[in-house]
Amino acid sequence: MKLSICIPTYNFGKFIGETLDSVIPQLTNDVEVVILDGASTDNTTEIVRNYQKRCPQISYFRQRERGGIDKDMHLSVEKARGDYCWLFSSDDVMEKGSIARMLEEIREGMDLYLCNYTICELDARTVLRAPDILNLSEPTSFDLSLFKERKRYFELAIATPAFFSFMSAIVIKRSRWLETAIDPSFFGSCWAHVARIFSMIPSGLRVKYLPSNFLRLRSFNDSFLDKGYIQRVAIAIDGYHKIADAIFGYETFEAFHIRRAIRREFRIRLFLHAKQEIKTHEDRKKVFDLIEKTFVDLRGRRLACILMVSLFPRRAIALLRYLYQKGQVLNQKWRQHG
Repeated sequence: MKLSICIPTYNFGKFIGETLDSVIPQLTNDVEVVILDGASTDNTTEIVRNYQKRCPQISYFRQRERGGIDKDMHLSVEKARGDYCWLFSSDDVMEKGSIARMLEEIREGMDLYLCNYTICELDARTVLRAPDILNLSEPTSFDLSLFKERKRYFELAIATPAFFSFMSAIVIKRSRWLETAIDPSFFGSCWAHVARIFSMIPSGLRVKYLPSNFLRLRSFNDSFLDKGYIQRVAIAIDGYHKIADAIFGYETFEAFHIRRAIRREFRIRLFLHAKQEIKTHEDRKKVFDLIEKTFVDLRGRRLACILMVSLFPRRAIALLRYLYQKGQVLNQKWRQHG
């Protein structure tokens, strides 16, 4: 088996059918689909069982209790049989021809492939934009164990997807994943896989960035929003700061560029949106703590963000957010038809 499409899922019965519809027609004898269900309470089991009847290359493993994305992702790779595992979300959609392209790529034998994608509306059809990953337009390989190549990679990184935050963009050699020790302190962070990948660097981590589009990310469907927007922002900012400090050390160039990527991704407008979610003193304190952490390297930007969040009216924030989202859609339609 050359490739396993590993799909950890929880209560995504509404979307997993479309995901499988995009994957199954592309399967070959060398490719399997492994679904690890973290004890869904919706109709996920029924939907997947129906697909299994038509596609014997689907393996379905249902857990007795919810383990969280970190544990479920780990287990999905353990259950897989492929030389490589494509970590894939159960609400994303694979573009036609992507599996054939990836089978060609993995013949090169890199440790990890980072592929590009497009961000769509909830319908997964209306494209909003391309993501910010690496400042490169051609396929490029790096050995992150080499100082100069690692430094170049980190400098080229634009936002956290360059540091493996989006799992559907990751195809990893299964043997490297399994031989890397798990740090249980990262379980529950949503980024245990990132810490695991970074931990591979000292023994050699060959990464190839593929800037062409392999899949569509369904936007406005963030499964980490179940505890509110403030907590969702905290997951990313606190999580990546913890990883940067634990794996590399606060004063390193790696940690600096990870903090820079967080700043690039979580701009002032997102903290203005977070202000709308403030309901308690603890919420307010958390928002301002996150601002301090995000702009720790830029004092002026930090003060500007604090002032704007403190003084900007809530109604104006709601209007600006609405206009921003509509503007994204209209801009994309203009590009497609103009």
